[in-house]
Amino acid sequence: DKGYAFCISFSLRGGDEVMRFHVADGHCDFLYGMVERGYDLRKPKADQAIRLRDMQEGGVALQLFAAWTDMALRVPPLHQCLAMLDAYERMLDSNEELTPLTKDFDPTCGKIATVLTVEGGEAIEGSHAMLRTLYRLGVRAMTLTWNDNNEFDIKATDAVAAGFGEKASACRIRPILTYLMVLSSYKAQMKKYPEKRPFLSTRSGNSGVRRLAQTWSGDNFTSFHDLRFCHYVGMTMSLSGFYFYGHDLGGFSGEMPSEELLLRWMQHGVFEPRFTIHSWNGDGSATMPWSYESGLCGAKAILRQRKSLIPYLYNCAYNSVENDVPMQAPPYIYYNDENIDVNTDSFMLGRDVLAACVLDE
Repeated sequence: DKGYAFCISFSLRGGDEVMRFHVADGHCDFLYGMVERGYDLRKPKADQAIRLRDMQEGGVALQLFAAWTDMALRVPPLHQCLAMLDAYERMLDSNEELTPLTKDFDPTCGKIATVLTVEGGEAIEGSHAMLRTLYRLGVRAMTLTWNDNNEFDIKATDAVAAGFGEKASACRIRPILTYLMVLSSYKAQMKKYPEKRPFLSTRSGNSGVRRLAQTWSGDNFTSFHDLRFCHYVGMTMSLSGFYFYGHDLGGFSGEMPSEELLLRWMQHGVFEPRFTIHSWNGDGSATMPWSYESGLCGAKAILRQRKSLIPYLYNCAYNSVENDVPMQAPPYIYYNDENIDVNTDSFMLGRDVLAACVLDE
């Protein structure tokens, strides 16, 4: 509803059968819009990005609804969260097409499964009891470990930090502050789920963060210039030892990307460690794979190719962790061939897939 959008894959295992379907708009702030702007799935407002009819016609089988805490409001975060949880229940009551996701849900039943989430940890106020309470109220996901807005902007040159036993200039240890923030998230996940592999994302950090979290190239623009620029950002990160990253495909800010730009960026995203379409367009639109009807066949083909590479991507990720080699890098990293142009736009995904993407209009 703020122009944010991204698409991921989701699988549900029932017996020996694995059912796969796409999740649309995992960052959906519709509940915030219900409370603050009177949004309605059946009677959408002009600036409303999600509509029941569009979800049905698009074949959406699962939708995440987030209680997003707006820290610009003067309403306490917990009060905001509870109001949106109430909005979620009212939404279910007035739309029989929606149903909470359960392990027995059949994606072919004609209904849309929903998952209630909370975005931002402010609502729990540092309390495990509050976290357990939100779970009992139906919350099933929480972005506690999306380390965002962690570029510490310390302009005061005389600012002092506690340091490690003695005072230190806060400006000089900014990267350490971000690293410690991500490290605390990592430890929290390991403490809560010691038998599971942690997954974290961070907006900023030094090279040491590569051991803890993935990242992305930041708020890029909807232009071919930024498509090419992000390509080289990715190669640089790989050669610097930061292997798990991606870009906001199509561009994050600016106007809605052209059909050609969107498809070209999605093509490049097929071979990136992180495949995400994520936008906050200036015209209020949300970039989606189906933003252009004429490009839908191309978008579907790109998504199918990405899906087919998942086992190979998993193997590349494992190899990166075990042997400290990039998932994505220029060909000369893998092959000692003097004929390889060091400035080539082509790149390798792992050792066995060579990609040559179109980066210009």
